[in-house]
Amino acid sequence: MTATEAAPLQLDEIQGIVLRDRPSPYVGTYILLRVDDPGAGRELMGRLAELVDSAANWWQPDLPALLNAGLTYRGLEALQVSPVALSTFPEEFRQGMAARAEFIGDTGESAPARWEPPFGTG
Repeated sequence: MTATEAAPLQLDEIQGIVLRDRPSPYVGTYILLRVDDPGAGRELMGRLAELVDSAANWWQPDLPALLNAGLTYRGLEALQVSPVALSTFPEEFRQGMAARAEFIGDTGESAPARWEPPFGTG
């Protein structure tokens, strides 16, 4: 493969929302979780992974709901992802949203100091 050729995407390994538009109409719910027990957290993520919609199946009109999942760098640390794997993430991701608030426009009313605990802490 040359530098100008792109590797084919493995759509079944990519969350649907990454490559596809949201369906319309769209209603969403966000559930925020904290990992206190790494083993239990990894077990939960394993069970959820089976339910996450991939880009290979996006969008099937007969699906009653869609599931996507996202993790923060601190969440990956709490799941005890290896330091070697963690070091591969960009510095911006490792810093977290609170540290980058001014850059991404979370200022004034949206500043981390106004976020519900513990979200503005880093």
